[in-house]
Amino acid sequence: MSKQTKYITQSTILARGWTRWAIDEFLGEPDKQAANPHYKRTCAPMRLYDQARVDATERDPEFVVWFARINARRSARVAAAAAHAEAERAAEETRQRHARGDAALRVELATMSVDTLLPRALDSMFALNRRAKHLRHDRPATARIYASKDAFLGAMVRAGRARVETFDVRRASGAMHCRCCSRSWVGDPWCYACGLSSGSGEPERWFVVDCGGRYRFHQPRLPDDLAALAVPVPAHEPTQPPREVPDIGISVEMQFEVVAKATELLRGAGATRRVA
Repeated sequence: MSKQTKYITQSTILARGWTRWAIDEFLGEPDKQAANPHYKRTCAPMRLYDQARVDATERDPEFVVWFARINARRSARVAAAAAHAEAERAAEETRQRHARGDAALRVELATMSVDTLLPRALDSMFALNRRAKHLRHDRPATARIYASKDAFLGAMVRAGRARVETFDVRRASGAMHCRCCSRSWVGDPWCYACGLSSGSGEPERWFVVDCGGRYRFHQPRLPDDLAALAVPVPAHEPTQPPREVPDIGISVEMQFEVVAKATELLRGAGATRRVA
C-alpha cells in the first residue's frame, strides 16, 4: 500500500517563516485545494501543499540562501524596533526627570542671589552652547541660543565676573569659513548652510570670554566696549566639532530661563566680584 500524502495549509507554511512571495516562487501552484471546514460557503478553498515537497524545498540551496537573508532582515527589524522602544523609554524618563528638576528649581529661582544662581547659569549656558553645535541647520534655534549667549557673556564681563581674550586666525588663501555655523569650504563666498558671506585669506579676529574653570566661550564678535578689554593670547583653532551635550538635570527651556535670570541679576547693582 502506498504511503498516504500529507498536505499542509498555506498558513502553516507561513508560520514556518515563508512569505507569500516565496510560496509562489518556490512552490508555485498548490498541490490540492479543499473547502475550508469552518467557512465552507463564504471563503475561498484552502490551498494545500504536499508536506514532503515543502520539506524538500526547504533543503534546496537557493531556498536556504533566501531564507537566511530574509531572517537576517527580520532580526534587524526586531533589533531596530527594540532600540527605538528603548530610546523612547529613555527619552520619556529624561523628560520626567527634567520636569521634576524644573519644578524644584523654579520654586527657588525667584529668590536666588546672583552668587547662588551663577553656577547653574554657567552650566546651562555651557549645555546650550554645546546643543547649538548639533542644530546648525536649525537657524531659529541656533539664533536663540547665541542671542542668549551674547547677552549673558556681555553681562558677565560688564559685571567684572569674566575676562576677555583675543587672537587672530589666518586661513589659507581661498578657504572660506562661516563664523555663524563654523563650516569651512573652498569656492563660492556664500555659506550653503547659513546663506551668509565669508571672507577669504583675511585674518579673523576671535574672542574668548573666560568665566573661570571650564567655562570658556569662543565668540566671533563682541561689542566695542567689551572688545576693548580683550587681552591678546596665542592663536588657536576656534571652531570645534559637535560634542556630547551634558545633561544637567533640567529642560532646555529651563536652561534658557536660568540664563535669562542670571543675566538680569548681573545687570543689576552689586554684581561686582571679579574673576581671579
